[in-house]
Amino acid sequence: MLPSQDCTVNKKDILTCCRCLIECREEFRYNVDAVDCLIRSHLVSLPQYDLHLAQSMESGLNYMAVSFAMQLVQLYLVDERMNSTVTESDLYHTIEVLARIATLSRQPPEG
Repeated sequence: MLPSQDCTVNKKDILTCCRCLIECREEFRYNVDAVDCLIRSHLVSLPQYDLHLAQSMESGLNYMAVSFAMQLVQLYLVDERMNSTVTESDLYHTIEVLARIATLSRQPPEG
């Protein structure tokens, strides 16, 4: 019989997992199902990930990041708002950048 293993995850492991997610290829980095699984398993540092995602959007220039961020906000704050452990404050910076992008894209042209 194998000795029982402790399934607790420490903060260092969470930060390592988050760093791997941030640095991996885009096809994995912007996979909503995979990121959702990591977030629900509490393997991602949401404050660190939120800052990274907000910076990744590059004020709307990185379409993949913007689209991905919109999907995450939709998933956690609209579709599963009552059942989600992710709150608006967890995605504060991401929401702020998305709001700024929406405001800039709606401004009428000057002239």
